[in-house]
Amino acid sequence: MFVSYDLKGIQSFIFSIPRLRYIVGGSALIDAFDRDWAPVLPSRVSGCTWIFSGGGRGVFACQDANTADKVKSAIIQEAHAMGADVAIGLAADFSSAVHHADHLYPY
Repeated sequence: MFVSYDLKGIQSFIFSIPRLRYIVGGSALIDAFDRDWAPVLPSRVSGCTWIFSGGGRGVFACQDANTADKVKSAIIQEAHAMGADVAIGLAADFSSAVHHADHLYPY
């Protein structure tokens, strides 16, 4: 199983307050999600492998549906903690998971 995420409304999230300090802060939150949080998720959820993350999108490979559900829940919880909407894709093949991240979980 593959689990993909797509943080939604990135531009509106970043530019919601027209001050450079906040724009940089919003970008930093998304970057931290992709560079700091996503790569270490497999250390908290066994049976999960981080494939990639960047630009508010990412993919994990999971050994089974139960692990995929745990990864999905962790992604949603972390995205909501930073105040972002997130779309999740779950599929047995990589391409479908990435191209069909259409289950939206709004903040």
